[in-house]
Amino acid sequence: MSWEQEWQNFVEAMAELLDFMRHSRILIIVENLKFFEIHGEDLKHHLERFKMTNVLVMVLSQEMQPFVMKKIQPYPEYHWIDWRPNSTPQFPPLWLDLYNKTLMSFVEQTSSRSFVYADAKGNFHMNGFVARLILLFAEHYNASLEMLYPLKVGNKTHYTVINQLVADNKLDLPMAMIPAIFEEEWRHVSDTYDINEIMLMVPLSEALTMPEIFGALLDGKFFACYLSLALIFSLIHGLVEFCREHLENSWDFLLHPRIWPGVLGQAFTMAPHPAMSLKLLYLLLGFYGLYMATQFSADINTYFTRPPHHPEINSYKDLLGSPKKILINSADAQEIHDWLDPYRKSMIFTNNTTLVHELRRRLNTSYCYYATTASYQLAWRQQKYSSRQLFHTPKSMAFFSMLPWGFRLQHNSPYKQALNHLIHQVHAAGLVDAWTDSLFWDMLRLKQVSIRDVNPPAERKVLSVCDLFWVWMIVVIGLSGSGVNVYKEESFDSILLVYKRDPYFPEEILKDIYRLNIPTLCLSKDQGKLVAKTNFNRQIVAVLLFSKSLDLGLLQIMANSLDYMRQNRIIVVAVDIPKGGEKEEGEDFRKLLLESCEKYFFTNVLVIFTNKDLDTHEAIHLNPFPNYHWTKQGDPLRPYFQDHWRNMHNKTLLTYMDRAPPKSLYYKDPQGNLKINGFVARFVMLFAERHNAHLEMAFPLSFEEPTHFSLIVESMVRPNLIDIPMVMDTSPFIDKWYNMTNTLHHDKGLVAVPCAQALSKQEVYGILLNEVFFGYVILCTIGLSLVQSLIDYLFNGQLHMSRLLFSELIFPGILGQTFSIGNFSQISAKIIYFMLFLGGLYLNTIFSVNVSTHFTHPPKHRQIETMTDLLNSPLKILLYDLEATVILDHGMAYRPVFITTSNFNHLQELRNNLNISYGYYFSSSAWRMISLKQHFFENKILCTYDNLTLFPNLRWAIPLPHNSPYKEGLNELIELVNAYGLMEAWNADTFSDMLELKEMTISDPYRDSYGPPKALTIGDMFWIWMICLMGLGAAVG
Repeated sequence: MSWEQEWQNFVEAMAELLDFMRHSRILIIVENLKFFEIHGEDLKHHLERFKMTNVLVMVLSQEMQPFVMKKIQPYPEYHWIDWRPNSTPQFPPLWLDLYNKTLMSFVEQTSSRSFVYADAKGNFHMNGFVARLILLFAEHYNASLEMLYPLKVGNKTHYTVINQLVADNKLDLPMAMIPAIFEEEWRHVSDTYDINEIMLMVPLSEALTMPEIFGALLDGKFFACYLSLALIFSLIHGLVEFCREHLENSWDFLLHPRIWPGVLGQAFTMAPHPAMSLKLLYLLLGFYGLYMATQFSADINTYFTRPPHHPEINSYKDLLGSPKKILINSADAQEIHDWLDPYRKSMIFTNNTTLVHELRRRLNTSYCYYATTASYQLAWRQQKYSSRQLFHTPKSMAFFSMLPWGFRLQHNSPYKQALNHLIHQVHAAGLVDAWTDSLFWDMLRLKQVSIRDVNPPAERKVLSVCDLFWVWMIVVIGLSGSGVNVYKEESFDSILLVYKRDPYFPEEILKDIYRLNIPTLCLSKDQGKLVAKTNFNRQIVAVLLFSKSLDLGLLQIMANSLDYMRQNRIIVVAVDIPKGGEKEEGEDFRKLLLESCEKYFFTNVLVIFTNKDLDTHEAIHLNPFPNYHWTKQGDPLRPYFQDHWRNMHNKTLLTYMDRAPPKSLYYKDPQGNLKINGFVARFVMLFAERHNAHLEMAFPLSFEEPTHFSLIVESMVRPNLIDIPMVMDTSPFIDKWYNMTNTLHHDKGLVAVPCAQALSKQEVYGILLNEVFFGYVILCTIGLSLVQSLIDYLFNGQLHMSRLLFSELIFPGILGQTFSIGNFSQISAKIIYFMLFLGGLYLNTIFSVNVSTHFTHPPKHRQIETMTDLLNSPLKILLYDLEATVILDHGMAYRPVFITTSNFNHLQELRNNLNISYGYYFSSSAWRMISLKQHFFENKILCTYDNLTLFPNLRWAIPLPHNSPYKEGLNELIELVNAYGLMEAWNADTFSDMLELKEMTISDPYRDSYGPPKALTIGDMFWIWMICLMGLGAAVG
């Protein structure tokens, strides 16, 4: 057998004895140095093979003294080094310095343990208490790490895969842990690094949706009670009527019209002259209906204001009866399959580790997830900032309440001792908590997690059509059923008939109209406007009768009667008037009628040409867009009357606008193009776009001096110079609203004042050195000086007139300063000095406390919260001239607090820059932009309060020319815009434009006045220096 084979057998035997103890100290004695020199490399090879690191070789030799000592140095590569006695310890922990040895590793990229990300330069960084420990190991023991495979951010690997790479001796130190459920591998695992619990993250129950709430209200129990009681009461009522021979219909035994509404608690009619039995029945029916209506109302109020939640999942039994599933990685399922078997049908298995981790990290409530304590702590920290948590971890659904985790190492790993040592040091220093915090902030910075409220409380919303789907279905079914017998429908309620009797007038037309049995108002002369009409009443059909020729007087009567109702349907019956193309009279008739319709803004006109025998020759329609013209009734399916404003055929509409954000804003972009924003301007532009019209400014816009909206209304809208202005108006007078659209915007008129400011240094000194302070000092000084002078005179026979009222011994003592005590042995003098000491101590302490408090936290001026406070303050409210009249008329009692300016641009600049020299009048929409701007400030600059509201309810609408043909279309669009919430979007867009134009900024103009207390300057100490100079001057004098 060769020496090499003997060495191998020797080391193998030693390795077998020292299995799992390769760090043990080994001493090998060799008798011949030459033998060691020949076979030392073989021994080193076998030691490296069996991972023995603490080996010392003693070579005996009779010729050489002392003995030759050789020691194995395993790092960075195995080699022999000489060792001399007494130089170093025989068996030092060599793992304290690995001499930059390269260790193979790989990371699992579980967010809670090992988080990998790349910076802006593409460099990889790691965080997490597992990854940071391995990085610290390499740094602490002078080693370098190398990844087995190239890193990819977000490419998560299950820890079992990494641990298998360790078992295959491909990794030295894994950035992954292994739980203690694998008992057969625990001898290869480091000391316990983490003890946690395998818990199930279960989504908390959600509130019932509106359809579910209706399902809970209108459940089987409700309908069972309703139907059974209705049938019983109907049967009893029918039997009573049958016995009295009053039964009208056999169906009354089941569906009695008096019973079914009564069961629901609604009003019902009783039978005429009911018998006592029916009276008792009605009494019972009333009590039951009252109970049912009260119970239902209480339930609906409770459910709609505080919707109940679905049952919580607190056990696996609850989970089996729930639609929720557990999303679990297939590798995890293999490890704990014995415990999962009873619940497999509530689980979804996946091999996509990244998907499981991402859904869990983003708190997706579609599934339940298994998580370790560290993973759940990350989720809990996200939920901590929410008003209501999304997940909980029921104790009854947890696995392994105390599960140790460690690092899987290679068989007889030489790094186990070093890693165990570092693990205990890390726990002793509390680094795990620090690394966990660092991981969370890194993930927060990289937007991998969020501390925003992930589950905000649901705001109460107006019920939508979808929420009331079944209610609408019941209504539609009921209306359809009730309309089965309706065979005739009247499309109008009344007729306005305008005509003039003459010998040629056909009386048959009047007879035909009267046969309709519809209320008809006949006018043959101007009798004024219809007093009894309502605004925009479309239930009137106006009939205008002409015979032989056009009578402009009748048109004037029609126009006066339909004032503010020009969109009504008008039928013009032309009797014995030639149709166009036959005679010149026919063309003149059409032309004059067309001009009159355009003059009076009639838009829905149908002209029927007939003769005395009422034979219709031709029918033509009025089409007002883009220009007034006649069109023939060619299509028999075409409606007689249409909403022509729905398509204006690119008609040009004249407009004009003010510049009052957020209502309207105009500016030029860098290319010089005109840009328009603001919710009023955007509304008008949407109207033009929606109804195929073209907008054009009636006059050039001024960028230096924008026109105020009141001037636009008075000088442009009222004289009918523009069609639709991009401004709004309001009025307390009802007659002004006839020529305005429906309310576009509800507003308030309020006064904003500067928020209370901190007192200046001079004002603080004024509070500290007030009359009470000086009065106390002067009175105490005079009083104690008199008492001291009296004691001097009585006991020493001395009386100093200069000290009679002001003693240099008393004055410093009153201020709490040191003072000299005279040679008095009298008790009275000692009492005086004791009182002086107490008074000075009290004054000095109070003064010091006040100085510290007032200088570090200066008090603020009294906040102006009411109009009375304004009257008592020097602050003035700056108003624009044209607005001042209405505002001052409303607040006559507070007229002194208002001042006016004719420079509207200057006023807007002061308001937008939050100048605190004045208070200002705001609409609530303009104040909303100021509030949004102040949202970014440390302290608010302008404030308003309920008692500073001048107009609590302002209705703003778009003013229009008299009898404008666009009013109906604008009113319809107003309803749609408010329903879709476009106003808020337009407001936000206008605010963004103002920020971009730098007309408004979110930087705090007063931020320099905030912050920590500042050092006092010479100016702040002015009066102190003056007192010192006066005192020094008096002392020198």
